[in-house]
Amino acid sequence: MTSSPHAKNRAPRTGIAAAAAAGLLLAACGGGSSEPRPSVLLLTLDTTRADYLSCYGSTRSKTPALDGLAQSGALFENAVAASAVTPVAHASILTGRFAPGHGLRVLAGGGGDRLPAEVPSLARAFGEAGWATGAVHSAFPVSRRFGLDQGFQHFDSFDGKARIDETGKTTWDVQNLQRRSDETVDRTLAWVAEQDDPFFLWVHLWDPHDPTLVPPDEFVAGVPQNEQGAYHPIRLYAREVEYLDLQIGRLLEGLRAAAGEPGLVVAVTSDHGEGLDDGMVRHGWGAHRMLYREQVHVPLILAGPGVPQSTRVSAQVRTVDLAPTLAELVGLPFGGTLDGHSLSPMWSGTDAADRVAYADQVNGYDGNASMVRRRPDAAFQFVWIEQPWKLYWRPHQPGASELFHLGEDPIESQNRLLDEKEVARRLLTDLAALEPWVTEPYSPPADIDDAAGALGALGYGGGDDAAAEYPWERVPISEALGLEPREGDPLVPIVRR
Repeated sequence: MTSSPHAKNRAPRTGIAAAAAAGLLLAACGGGSSEPRPSVLLLTLDTTRADYLSCYGSTRSKTPALDGLAQSGALFENAVAASAVTPVAHASILTGRFAPGHGLRVLAGGGGDRLPAEVPSLARAFGEAGWATGAVHSAFPVSRRFGLDQGFQHFDSFDGKARIDETGKTTWDVQNLQRRSDETVDRTLAWVAEQDDPFFLWVHLWDPHDPTLVPPDEFVAGVPQNEQGAYHPIRLYAREVEYLDLQIGRLLEGLRAAAGEPGLVVAVTSDHGEGLDDGMVRHGWGAHRMLYREQVHVPLILAGPGVPQSTRVSAQVRTVDLAPTLAELVGLPFGGTLDGHSLSPMWSGTDAADRVAYADQVNGYDGNASMVRRRPDAAFQFVWIEQPWKLYWRPHQPGASELFHLGEDPIESQNRLLDEKEVARRLLTDLAALEPWVTEPYSPPADIDDAAGALGALGYGGGDDAAAEYPWERVPISEALGLEPREGDPLVPIVRR
């Protein structure tokens, strides 16, 4: 396996070869002719861990609809999310780019919390090629506030404002700006029933994210509750995944009937996972916004025309690979500067190698990330995975960084950084080539309630104060890792304490 980040992570900058190949496929599929074209469903399951689906081996929850989908198509056993916060991760899914390439870096900021209009999106490409484009969502963090509506003719999401709560955290009206998956599926099927053209449809389901809206009584009847009536969080999570699967079955049945010939291409993934009970035991964190396996190992399933049945791929892939794959399956030109690559060589056997994975969390400059007060080590996180090694780099606390050998330690419990510094040097050099660093705070959100008090409430938005909190300086990689200097070492930003 090459150590170059460009060999497997970057498409050619011109995208000429990809566009030419896609143009031939488009002609074959009927682009520019009257031949029927497949419809496409992109289904994202918020905060859903791969190992809670029975097709991934779960014994805690049963997911027959997703199991059946996997049997009819290709399941990727080792897919890695690009972030563990909802809008950032979804931007990567929709663009085929890691966060440094698409520019949406935080959930709450001024310049880094929206997908720039100039970044090409899958929906825009489908719309320009004649597909009807629609999105139906289940929660505020994928709304148009984050720029994720670009290219969609129909965008059934939530309009709302961020607000500062009593702790100084930037949040939103969680109770009223989400809906359960049964309502989302109802709204989706109603839109599809009105379509005459083939469609590109993004459906976002939220249920496992939090306990605000729970499944019907028959799904939670056996889940223990405490004296305050709160459900046991892990048991509830498993039941929410099962209820999600029930609605997915209903959704797939309706969409397949509506799609007609030549059929429906389906892609299912998650934006990120969740720490849960094993995450607490291993890494002291039960939620997301960290980048351990429990937060970044996500399901990825593809089925429909062009995808072989009963196929399982064990090699490492990334959620950024979905956009170019969907484009290729329907013959849609979608080239340019992509970090993702089509997954078809993986199931055809022409390329079975692990792909280099990247993920990041810019919590230190994100007004929604109040967790930094409890976990200062989580402020800035950059992960680079070249199998079997995973570098978990914390530039603001280089000494707290970690290196895992995933082949010997899949649960990421043994930090090998001190013993394998040359491996760390190689991985950090490759990571640095992406230039992913964020070393300046974003301005407060323009549409936040109580904007006048936002600077003080956020605690980092005043520029000078933030710079004092994180006094970045660029040093050679050797110095950052405590190694002997090496000529030509690239520079990386760190914070000295």
